[in-house]
Amino acid sequence: MTDCTYCGCAVEAHDPVYVAEGAPDAAQTAFCNYGCLAAHVEAAGLAVGTTCEVELPDGDSPATRDDGDRSESQD
Repeated sequence: MTDCTYCGCAVEAHDPVYVAEGAPDAAQTAFCNYGCLAAHVEAAGLAVGTTCEVELPDGDSPATRDDGDRSESQD
């Protein structure tokens, strides 16, 4: 049996997720499910300081893009 990296439960009793970094033949880390994986990422601070680069079409920036959200608070 394989223990979950986050909670220590047997991953086979759940809907396991296996993560490997780097090469396709890298060692896998096991988690019970995506919930344990997400909790591990949060607890370990693995997403802190990471960013993704997004290429937007000319004239379309996050500050000016119309995403269709028309909600406004009403008093």
